[in-house]
Amino acid sequence: MPAIQTIATCVTAGATVALCVVAYRQLRYASQQLAKIESVSRSELQITNQLALNAKFESKEMRSDRKKLAKLLLSKKKTKHEDVPEQVPNFFETVGTQMRVGYLNPELVWADFQYWVVRWWNALHPYIMDERSRLRNNETIFEDFEAMVEIMYRVDSARRKGNPRIFDLQAEVQEELRSFLLEETKLDTRK
Repeated sequence: MPAIQTIATCVTAGATVALCVVAYRQLRYASQQLAKIESVSRSELQITNQLALNAKFESKEMRSDRKKLAKLLLSKKKTKHEDVPEQVPNFFETVGTQMRVGYLNPELVWADFQYWVVRWWNALHPYIMDERSRLRNNETIFEDFEAMVEIMYRVDSARRKGNPRIFDLQAEVQEELRSFLLEETKLDTRK
């Protein structure tokens, strides 16, 4: 009788080990499938967010805000903080924040926004630095906008194999910045 119990115990132990191996493999497979689903979901989220931001950037309201801000910057008037429309830098701060936390793909942002990101950063740089100083050297003011500019440079450099053609703030391109702002003042705000 003890031999039958020993055999039964061994069979039970073997079956338990086999079940554990099968369960482990199923869990590993399920984990791999979840990782794939998460990857697809993240990509879908990034594309959905990108499309929403594209629509917002081209909206009648944002085109109007861009136009107003460009006119103000071209006027070179000393303007009070409360008179500067911040919708444009706030938009780019939002894009930068979403990119930082992974809700946007930097390659897609580069493809759709790098032209405006870099130019608006250069146009707004003095204002942003004044704002940071005004708020006790608060470096967090538009920090994600600034970080996004750096990412745009890196993506541009990588895409162009170390020879970036992205707009840069130098004395010889100040006229290009002026031309950019003039383009923005001509935006059709009826759409």
